[in-house]
Amino acid sequence: DLKPARNTRETVLLPIAGIKALQQPGVYLAVMRASGTYSYSQPATLFTLSDIGLSVHRYSNRLDVFTQALEGGKALGDVSVDVYDDNGKVVAQGKTDS
Repeated sequence: DLKPARNTRETVLLPIAGIKALQQPGVYLAVMRASGTYSYSQPATLFTLSDIGLSVHRYSNRLDVFTQALEGGKALGDVSVDVYDDNGKVVAQGKTDS
């Protein structure tokens, strides 16, 4: 049901399993609008499809990044990781080990 109470926030799980274009891992932009509307201001959100779980621990002089498979929890090695600043500039790069 896509008719939540007015002025409330609601989490809705969209059925994307049957959409062929959304079967590849990646970052996607979802724009939510009623059919037939063409406003220039639409609610939108980013979402990701991935089997990689990411855990980041920040210390005063370093970041520790851990990756694991969401399916089964196995540690994942050789995963490329980029760290961006507030302006979208890459400030660090690396790969996880196993």
